[in-house]
Amino acid sequence: MRNCLLFIFYLLYYLPAVAQPGVKDNLVFDSMAKRWDEAIPLGNGWLGALIWQKENKVRISLDRVDLWDDRPMPEIEKLRF
Repeated sequence: MRNCLLFIFYLLYYLPAVAQPGVKDNLVFDSMAKRWDEAIPLGNGWLGALIWQKENKVRISLDRVDLWDDRPMPEIEKLRF
């Protein structure tokens, strides 16, 4: 019983604390990308974005996987991110 409680404590309190990203994991950019094909990619598999600068304005291009890709994806609904 005691081992079970220690394991639960470990899972709920200790593991999330050490799994968080630290300062060393932060990305730092000296300047924004000037062209869309050099943009910073962000995404999660379904939704994606490119971020860059053009004419002193920040540009963001959003895209979804199912908007442009017409290939059949019969099992795509089973994926969870």
